[in-house]
Amino acid sequence: VTASEIEDIISGLNPSKASGPYSIPVCLLKFLKSYLSVPLEILYNHSFSNGCVPDQFKIAKTIPIHKKDSASCMDNYRPISLLSI
Repeated sequence: VTASEIEDIISGLNPSKASGPYSIPVCLLKFLKSYLSVPLEILYNHSFSNGCVPDQFKIAKTIPIHKKDSASCMDNYRPISLLSI
């Protein structure tokens, strides 16, 4: 993974979508992408080459999304997990 690829991905993030478990706004990530891309490149490549993922990357915010029919029935929801970048 390169810093340039990370910057491209951050640039493509939709600011109207929900943020991850740490509630970092997409507009802030976009503003800081040039400062974040190199440390993230090092972290991601270290994770890939060593086969280990930092515990903080395993934290998710789970949100129920209504699928159909009655909103009062829990069977009509599906979970999504919001992860950090």
